[in-house]
This record gives sequence, structure tokens and C-alpha cells, in this order.
Amino acid sequence: MNSRCHDAEIHMKKSLLKPLSSLILAALMMLGSFAACSTEDGGAQTPSDDTAVDQTAADTTAAPEETELVYAADIPSGTNYNGYNFRVAVADLTTIVWCDTDFSILEPSADIVENAVYERKTKVEGQLGVEITPVYYLGDVANEMSKSIQADENAFDIGFAPPKFSGARTTEGWFLDLNNFPNIDLSDPWWDQNSVEDLSIKGKLFTVAGDIGYNYKRSTSVLFFNKKLIETKQLENPYDLVNNNQWTLDKLFEMADNISEDLNGDSAISPADDLYGFANCPDTLNQMMVGAGVNVTEFDSEGTPTLCFMDERTTSVFEKITTFIYDDAKSFNWEAVGVNAGTKFTNDQLLFMPTEFWVITTYRDMATDFGVLPMPKYDASQENYGHIVNAHVAALLMIPRTNTDNNMTGHVVSALGAEGKNLITPAYYEVALKTKMSRDTESEAMFDIIFNSIDWNAGVIYNWGGFMDTTRSMVGAKNTDIASTYERMVKRINKDIEKVLEAYSKLG
Repeated sequence: MNSRCHDAEIHMKKSLLKPLSSLILAALMMLGSFAACSTEDGGAQTPSDDTAVDQTAADTTAAPEETELVYAADIPSGTNYNGYNFRVAVADLTTIVWCDTDFSILEPSADIVENAVYERKTKVEGQLGVEITPVYYLGDVANEMSKSIQADENAFDIGFAPPKFSGARTTEGWFLDLNNFPNIDLSDPWWDQNSVEDLSIKGKLFTVAGDIGYNYKRSTSVLFFNKKLIETKQLENPYDLVNNNQWTLDKLFEMADNISEDLNGDSAISPADDLYGFANCPDTLNQMMVGAGVNVTEFDSEGTPTLCFMDERTTSVFEKITTFIYDDAKSFNWEAVGVNAGTKFTNDQLLFMPTEFWVITTYRDMATDFGVLPMPKYDASQENYGHIVNAHVAALLMIPRTNTDNNMTGHVVSALGAEGKNLITPAYYEVALKTKMSRDTESEAMFDIIFNSIDWNAGVIYNWGGFMDTTRSMVGAKNTDIASTYERMVKRINKDIEKVLEAYSKLG
């Protein structure tokens, strides 16, 4: 069963009577497993049909000793907004995997990350004299927010929506430019500078990521490996390869090659029963191509996005990836064959598992140790690693045109960002991931690499021309003709870019 929201409805408020993790766990007892690959529904492969979804440790382990908070927004002392109800539009809690995790904890929680979310809320409320209230939307949150704005309802002060859907909404003038918003300094350390740079078009920025929320990080691409299989197959230590700048596509496929083994003795290799070196789904192609430095667009000197996708490097990257993942004896598409790759990974029947970061929490009870890796580079000459978020579900900040007090909103947003960096990010990143979920100290450095190399390329994130959807569909069809596929779509992609540029030129 997938985690698709109900059909879109007008917003509705709720209050939480118990921690969010408890609600989700209870729901999962009835829901069973999720969809195989990350899609518009936000589903992703899980280890088994009865495994819980992303719970950043619904346990009672004590938080680390309190340390001095080092980040603070530039807000005049004594600022007080007299109990104003500051409303935050977010995804409804019924979406399960991708429900809001950043504003929906309304009471103390035994869960470390949830409690950090609650502490951030109460700290900002006390600092600015506001009450922070989540406002819930079902379905396409960006579309529902736009409907509310168009109706001049003034139903929320800020909102969070996935960029694939919010991109089209920004051209309609319903949201405000964050680059010129009072009391928000996007150079502050709690904003993801890659998103500030990559999502700004002609000097305008309508959506951004940062420590104001950790939801988007959960959807970041990642590669897990089974340490037992590395040892039994006498393969190189992947961490050494990363540290020595040798973690490349060629090295990955060299290690995954010839791993397949007939475990049940039926003289055939099948995904259901036998050992594989690699698994894939439609998202894997895009995750690995971006990891190898391929992007759809680039900016010219005037900040105008232009196409840069098709060249010799792209052709080489595409061929390397598809030659391997299309080979049924070496890799299997878990969505196509209906085999749960997560289960195979935890059962030591899969060496490498490409997926999204939230899946790490479903491996907590895995008997065998596993490791965490960045997506491989194309070759050693590539300067940086690259990772993408799931643009269907990653929640990014937006501010509606109906906002009636920009100065106050800027203060609240900046305070939420600063305190998110002080409280939520350390709880999620340092405690939940590094201390609880990883099985080795080497993984900690990998977390840093991955989260510091998220690529917000506009052509990928906004899916201009539907091109990223098309490359996803190529995996299921085992289509190898990237040149012709791209050529057929160039006009459509450019048309979408032109629409954005024309719309942005008219927006104040």
C-alpha cells in the first residue's frame, strides 16, 4: 500500500494528543508495507511487509547534555507579537511516511527528534510572543495553498511544499520572493546555500531549504552496503575508496559484478531467492546520474537557466549505469519484479541498496552490519559528489502573497531557522543518525558528504518538460536511447523554461 494523500481538500486543523511517532506506528499496524520505489506518493522500499516507516528512533534514549546554543537570528531585543497565532501550512498527518515532521509536535515527546521539534516551537514562541500552529492540507499541498491564496483566505503565514509541485505555482504570483523578504537573510548559516543558489532564477527565489525543517533530508538519495557480503566476497573497503577519491561508477559496478549467486540450487538466478550485487528502481537512474555530475540545466552569467544535459559525458554516464542495471543477472528492478529489495538487503542477499535516507531507520534491527555511502562519482576528476532529494515529497519553505505582516514573518522564520539549527538538526543528525542508526564511525563522515552535496538543479527539481519523469520511465522499459529521447523533449523543456522566465519577469 502506498502513502498517497487523500484527494485534495481545503485545510483543516488538528491537535496531537500523543507523539507523532505513536500515531504513525499504530497506523502502520493496519497499513502493511509501502510502495517499492519513491514516487509521487512518497513510497519507498522497506525491509519487510511489516516494518515500520521512518521513525527517527521512537525510543526513550536520553538526549545528550545540553550545550550552549550558538546560532541566533538578528532580532531586536524585546520584540513581542502579543500572542499572534502564526500558522504554518504543512502536509496532513494521514500521509504517513511524508506527513509533516517539523511543526506537528505539540507536546513533549520521549522521542529525541520529536522533542527537539517541540522545544524549537516553544523557544521561538517564548522569544517572539507568538503561538505557532500547524494548518494541514491534503494531497498536493502547493496546489491547495495556491487555492487558498487565490481565494484570499489568509489561512496561513508560511507553508511547506514539495518543489516539483510548487514550481508551477510560483509562476502564478501566489508566493513572495524570499531574496527580498524583510528580516530574512539567506546568507545565514541555517539556510542551505546550495538551494539558495540553485533555485534562484533571474534573482528571484520562491522556495528554499534549510534547518527550519529536516523533512527534506529524509528524502535524500543514499547508497547502503552490506558489510558481511563485503567481507565474505573479499571486496575492497568502500570507505577507503571514498576517502581516497576512488569511489566511482566503474568501481561500484566492478564490486557489484559477478556477485550474483544461485542460493536455492535451482540452476537459475532470480530476484526472489538468490544473491545480487545491486538492485534498482526507476528513481535509481536519476539519483546516479546526478551523483555522477549530470544535470539538466545550468545558469548563464545573467542567472538564466539554459539546457546543458546532452553531451559526451552524459552519454557515457547513462551507458555505464543502464548497461549494468538493465542486466537481469547483475541487478533487478524491484518495482518491476515485485521483490522487496529491503528484505533481501537485511537478509544478506543484496550487496548494494540505492534508496532514500529515511530507509536507514528501518534497518535498526538488521542483524548484519551495514554501511552508508554517497552516490559514486563519474570518475576521480569529478570535484564534488552529488545527491538529490525526492522532489515529490521534500517540504521546502514558501511564503504566501496573502501574508499580512512581512516584518513579523521574517523574524519568526529566521528564529525558526536558527533554533532549528540549534535543536532539530543536531538531534536528527548527530544523535538519531550518527549515534543510533549507523553501525560504524566511518558512516558519520558519509552523512556529512551526503547532506553537504545536495544538488538543487532547477531542471531536475522542477522537472521541466516532464524530462525527469521520462528518464524514470526509461528504466522500466529498459530504454537505452537517451539521445533520441532527449531530442524529442528539448522543445518541451525549453518551452517550460521560457514560461518560467516570462512569468518571473512580470513578478515584482
